[in-house]
Amino acid sequence: MPFASALDSAAARRAIAMGDDATLERYLREDGGNPVTSATGSTANMTAGVTLFNRAAGFTATLPNATGSGAVCTAIIQTAITSGSGIIKVARAADTLIGMVTFATATFGAASGEAAGGTDDTITLTAANGGVQGTILTFTDVAPNLWLIQGTMNSTTAAAPFSAGV
Repeated sequence: MPFASALDSAAARRAIAMGDDATLERYLREDGGNPVTSATGSTANMTAGVTLFNRAAGFTATLPNATGSGAVCTAIIQTAITSGSGIIKVARAADTLIGMVTFATATFGAASGEAAGGTDDTITLTAANGGVQGTILTFTDVAPNLWLIQGTMNSTTAAAPFSAGV
């Protein structure tokens, strides 16, 4: 059964949670996924569709220029980051992020959120903050110079992941 689209993240979350690599790989293939692994290197240019991050040593990924195209880029952390950081950033200083992410922690009922401010253009994931297996972030190109971020970050510690780094 084919997946509806990159927005069908519930199916991806189930596949990650169950360790079902075959289903997740099929999800990526059908959606034109872009895996980032130790074999592909630590840098990636994200494109519309799904980018699967399967790199424990961290990575740097760059979104395309925001033009208002409506393109949706989804990032899924499949392998927990154990060293370094996972960085997803805009391509140029004129682009910024709006929106928010929620944090799901190991403590039942403990959840919080963080909003991207007016100048934020980078989200940083670490071993304790969002770089945990099952984190899903969706970036939508909503207007020239503007990306909308939405997502759920699995975390052991909820800390501000946004910055103005480009």
